[in-house]
Amino acid sequence: MDKSLADTTRSFAWPTYLVAFLLVLTPAMDYITNVWPLRAGDVEWRYGSVGLLAGFLLTPLFGVLFGMGAAIMLEHRVALRIISSSLIACAAILLLMIAFFALDVLQLRGTVDATARSIFDVGVAKAAIKHVSMAVTLGWLGWVGIRVSKRSSRSKRTSVPLVARSSKPEAKGGDSPTGS
Repeated sequence: MDKSLADTTRSFAWPTYLVAFLLVLTPAMDYITNVWPLRAGDVEWRYGSVGLLAGFLLTPLFGVLFGMGAAIMLEHRVALRIISSSLIACAAILLLMIAFFALDVLQLRGTVDATARSIFDVGVAKAAIKHVSMAVTLGWLGWVGIRVSKRSSRSKRTSVPLVARSSKPEAKGGDSPTGS
């Protein structure tokens, strides 16, 4: 990479991370203000808050992807590992949340009027599909990010060849490709 291009790229590192952080933080703050005050003991609140979360996950995903891309381009292995590890943890938490969401759905479904049950079922299906696809995506991105960070750390090391090339010319004889 050209030195001036590398300097320009490095000068954008922290602003890029800030944009990525804002893409994650802003929807998180919006979500929290929508579900506040927390009422974890109320099954209807849990169902509604987890269902609502499904609509807030896409923008943070862009922020994470933006941050990972910056870390890869700038060769910030530690930042990439932190982001990737966080993604794996978030995927695990989201999968756990899906399991509890399913229990809440089973508990609430019986209280829903028969006329509104199809709307309820569609809402549950949409939220479940969004959450499962997000958990898979976060886990996959985290796993790939960890692998990329390890690969880039290996490429930085100086490699010692297992077999050294000989500087001597090959012996002449019948084994030569030219047959001489």
